[in-house]
Amino acid sequence: MSIAAASQKVARFFEEVHGKVGRVIAVEPDGQGGWRALVETMEESEYMRHLGRSDVLGLYQVHLDSELEIVSFSRKGLKERTALETSVG
Repeated sequence: MSIAAASQKVARFFEEVHGKVGRVIAVEPDGQGGWRALVETMEESEYMRHLGRSDVLGLYQVHLDSELEIVSFSRKGLKERTALETSVG
């Protein structure tokens, strides 16, 4: 299995099941034959719009098994689109 295949599977999952377009920003082997991926999605909610924060991104971690089946996903955080991450590594 390849990084490209894992990335495509995750992007399709978010669109079909989660109802959001996800931008896969990282994919890496999990050390057990599967994959871990990080995905950014636009988070839209009436509450966020009320606060004047319409451009909020959700960061999700997705786990795939060796057959590229999604076994879990969870939201790890929220950030405004304009927020920059300064650390690398």
